[in-house]
Amino acid sequence: MARDEAYYEAEQKVAEALETGQINLDLSYMRLTDIPESISKLKDLQILDLRHNELTDLPYTIAELSNLRYLLLSQNQLIQMPSLVRSLKNLQKLYLWSNMLTLFPEEV
Repeated sequence: MARDEAYYEAEQKVAEALETGQINLDLSYMRLTDIPESISKLKDLQILDLRHNELTDLPYTIAELSNLRYLLLSQNQLIQMPSLVRSLKNLQKLYLWSNMLTLFPEEV
């Protein structure tokens, strides 16, 4: 899949967050259709803002963000919520409004 400018900008933001030890990453309003896999390296990340993008699913690398407390996914194009969310043991808030959800895992 060809990567667009927004994807490379997101990769740069992930790299900057890794370098500076940020616990909050804002990738909102970027029109992303996928998320850089390098996001899994942000082990201390607590807030991930992915609002207002064009995501139809989440990569399984999100499950590696064991300290994630807030996951903002509102206003995307998610059809089903991946069951990987159950592995986010510290997740306190999950924002999903204004998606296209038809399936939600029972275990969540």
